[in-house]
Amino acid sequence: MPDLDPDTWDLVAVPLRQGRAVLLDLADSAEIRSAAARRRDRVQVITAHDTSCPDLAGLLIRPDGYVAWAGATTDTDGLPQALTSWFGAPAEAAATTAAHH
Repeated sequence: MPDLDPDTWDLVAVPLRQGRAVLLDLADSAEIRSAAARRRDRVQVITAHDTSCPDLAGLLIRPDGYVAWAGATTDTDGLPQALTSWFGAPAEAAATTAAHH
């Protein structure tokens, strides 16, 4: 986990202490935020401006504080896969899969 500005860390620390994952949007990117839209029950999306991480656009932080995905641009390459690997299928897909079993 990179060293975040204290204000950003305060925003991230609360959901992590509650056992929730965080998708930290450092670029104010609709693409990054929408990637987790159907996982809001498992992943809290936080948008913050953090001067300590100028090369990062986003971080997916597991509840244990480890980074599961980091993006240097607003390109979300790998983010949907990381979200699915760590936090399951999106809500709509999960409901459809459960209905078929």
